[in-house]
Amino acid sequence: MNISNRIGAWVAILALAGAGAAGGALADEGAAPHEFHEIMEDLGDQMVGITEGITHEDWIRVAEHAEAIANHPRPPMSERVRIMAFAGTEVAQFKKYDKEVHEAASSLADTAAGGDGSAVISAFGRLQNGCLDCHAAFRSAYREHFHSAKD
Repeated sequence: MNISNRIGAWVAILALAGAGAAGGALADEGAAPHEFHEIMEDLGDQMVGITEGITHEDWIRVAEHAEAIANHPRPPMSERVRIMAFAGTEVAQFKKYDKEVHEAASSLADTAAGGDGSAVISAFGRLQNGCLDCHAAFRSAYREHFHSAKD
């Protein structure tokens, strides 16, 4: 069994375990994971805060917003199980993007603390690219799966 199949089997097992543990909470598979959506909305707000901080050369503000991204809360386990089940055999790539974004945000926070505007803008570009890569790979299919083309 290759790694993709093992990950897929692991996700399926977790999904079944989560469905049993959560009872009716997972019954509506068509509904978007609520906490995940809220977290993504907050991450967007944090990105706006970074942009405003860069515009005003307020490196402390940039660092604070970048730290908030790097240390954002995780959705509840029931939502993580549903999201990983959705990602299926691509769960490793999904996790890779998540790790890259966390690392880029942490690096941006450290860079902003140094006050070098050019370095901050480069670090912010890496963070934006990390977000964009994940969105390009998963956003459309995620919306189609969970929102049934409502968005």
